Amino acid sequence: MAESKSKSRKRAYVYSNPYSLAGTLKYDSFAMPTSSRTGTVPRVGSLGARQMQGTSYATAQTKNGRTAKYTQESPAFSGSITLPVLPSEAEQYYSLIKSTGSYMPVNESLDVFVLLDCDEHTKFIKANSPVIVNRKGSCYTCTCSPDRTQFVDNFETPTPEVDRLHPECVHIFVVKIIVQEYLNRAGLEDCPVLKDACGHDYASNIAYGKELDESHEHIVPFLDNKYVVRVDGSYSVLRTNFGTLKCLTCKNGNSCKHTQFVNKLLNQSVEDMSECVHKIHCEIHIMSNKNNYELKCFSSHKIPFILDNCAINKRSSDLYPINDGIRQVLPRHQKKCMICQNLQFELKPVEHVSTFLSKYECVPVQVYERICVATGCSSVTCYDGQQDCVLNMGRFLIHYEVLRDFMFQYLYSRSTMFSFYNVWLQHQSDNGNTQFARIFSYMYFRQTWFAYLQLMDIDFEADFTCRECGPSPVTMLFDGTCLSFKKNFLCSDEDILLEKQTSKLSGSSHSERVFIPNKAARTLVARFCSRRDGLQPEEFTTMKSLLEIHQPSMVPLLACFQQIGCTQFSPEEYVDLLNALSKNSPVCATFPLLKLHLIQNIIESCRVEAEILSECQTHIPVLFRFLSTSGQVSSAVKCVLIAVMEKTRAPFKGRESHATPVCESDHSLSFFPSLPCLRKRGVYSADKEKSTSGCQKNGGRHHALLPGIFTTFCPHGICYGFEVMECEESPNRPFTFLKTRFETSAVK
Repeated sequence: MAESKSKSRKRAYVYSNPYSLAGTLKYDSFAMPTSSRTGTVPRVGSLGARQMQGTSYATAQTKNGRTAKYTQESPAFSGSITLPVLPSEAEQYYSLIKSTGSYMPVNESLDVFVLLDCDEHTKFIKANSPVIVNRKGSCYTCTCSPDRTQFVDNFETPTPEVDRLHPECVHIFVVKIIVQEYLNRAGLEDCPVLKDACGHDYASNIAYGKELDESHEHIVPFLDNKYVVRVDGSYSVLRTNFGTLKCLTCKNGNSCKHTQFVNKLLNQSVEDMSECVHKIHCEIHIMSNKNNYELKCFSSHKIPFILDNCAINKRSSDLYPINDGIRQVLPRHQKKCMICQNLQFELKPVEHVSTFLSKYECVPVQVYERICVATGCSSVTCYDGQQDCVLNMGRFLIHYEVLRDFMFQYLYSRSTMFSFYNVWLQHQSDNGNTQFARIFSYMYFRQTWFAYLQLMDIDFEADFTCRECGPSPVTMLFDGTCLSFKKNFLCSDEDILLEKQTSKLSGSSHSERVFIPNKAARTLVARFCSRRDGLQPEEFTTMKSLLEIHQPSMVPLLACFQQIGCTQFSPEEYVDLLNALSKNSPVCATFPLLKLHLIQNIIESCRVEAEILSECQTHIPVLFRFLSTSGQVSSAVKCVLIAVMEKTRAPFKGRESHATPVCESDHSLSFFPSLPCLRKRGVYSADKEKSTSGCQKNGGRHHALLPGIFTTFCPHGICYGFEVMECEESPNRPFTFLKTRFETSAVK
């Protein structure tokens, strides 16, 4: 775009973009300029076109509400121009894909187009969301509207009812105006085989399109690491990413017919591959090797939490000088060798060229090593980078500003590592580094962050210990979170806490820990406490019969209810107590073992003291609410409380001590700095093998993520550590933690 003359509030611009409707657009009223670099076009959504011989006039609405009229001069032909009227949404999308080049005609007759979709909220192109627009006669279909496609495919000649029943999408609107541009530039009424002489620069795209003939290969390149594939007349877009091949059009993108077709071609020998298939082969092979490469940290100095303001603000231009067209990274100067005390050194470049990475920079650098020249001395000094606020990961030098940015975002806004990495990708893209994801993958970022975390000068053991509770707290709180990572990041790790043994240890069973061991009896007692369901007379009799077998201590209490006519609903003051006793959970969870002396005092005394009530309010709130409403403890209730005490003590009474071997190493998925693993867990009779037969399913689990993280806290809210859960949370998790990490049991 070149500005010809500047006048007061009137400007004339020449639009020289080859993708424009004509070679020249002249504004003769107040209008916004357009840029040939970005391909921005005037608003065409409000175009009112008038057809004339040789010249076309149209008006466009500007942002400030004024009307701008432009003329279109077309010396190539003298036909008429008909421009589709675009809605505002299509108008924005049209400008966006034209400026980014995110579209391509697949064949020469312009029957098939592939475009990248746009996010309707952010107005950004979605790189991995392609759509395919097909033309059948005068009717268009799009992969974003399966109903319209199915309707059109059922008719040899599409009917006019299609647009009424299934309206055209924004992608079809845009393709229509692109096709119309072709026709107008070539002076044609229909779409024959178009050559690049039509004026629209599609020469490279049309050349690829020829490969989709029946006699040629069914694969053509689209954009970076994307390819258009046709199988049995069906088009799709495939992507190579980190050593894998995936179809972005089909739902089962990893195993659809398009992916299978390309994988079949990839199984050929390299000599038999065409140029396009060989390119896919190279991308998959190279990215697969990159993904398997593990970065090594060459930095060794501890990194302080508070950094020097001068060092953290330096850029690559401030840190490293340029020599022979590339920035040189030299290790810190030292006076003499630390091994042989020699004073002479030589600088040697490392084998590979590294990349310096900051928030916006991605600069190639040459890293040097300092080698002692003394005979027999093998001393090599690597570039540490700590003095420059840079972490040396071999192939990459990462500035601390990136890692500290993620650290503070995680601490204050709970940003995930993957979310931060995507934000970093966007920063790099804004600075022109559009291929940053292929240079520095998410796996590399994870490895870099963990290396940085290991070097930070932080006493994790002290920070994971409460000052009041000490290293071995008496009371601990356990909680499982749903925050975790993908299963494919999980390394195979044998459970070192288990031991191979033929004899299994005996432990308490479920029936010993639950007050009412029979499920049917528990259900009836729960309904008896409910104000909505209640029991029928025959159900009350059934409940009484079941409790005579499974919990006889409750029979006298039910007899008292029957005498006062409470056979359908429980008396109000007994609802909370009976509801707690009907739970399918251990009794010691409601009535703590260490607080049974309170129940014993209530049973033995005629009058409950205020101190006892106050302590019950804190530790046994169910019993406190019962005493507050009833005011007295009958003999029938005392029988129930005696049974509660016996049930609470049962799992801990008369049990032999289970001595298990010492565990010398900890599990790789756990982190408890102040509570190391002391002994192995052992194998118990309750550890049953899961059955692989029958109808089973894991409810509530994500198909690709691990269940979550198991965390431990003291009563003051200090976290003592965490462990990644490989299976669903269960009582086995806290049991294993307590058994393996404490010298003695907290329960005496």
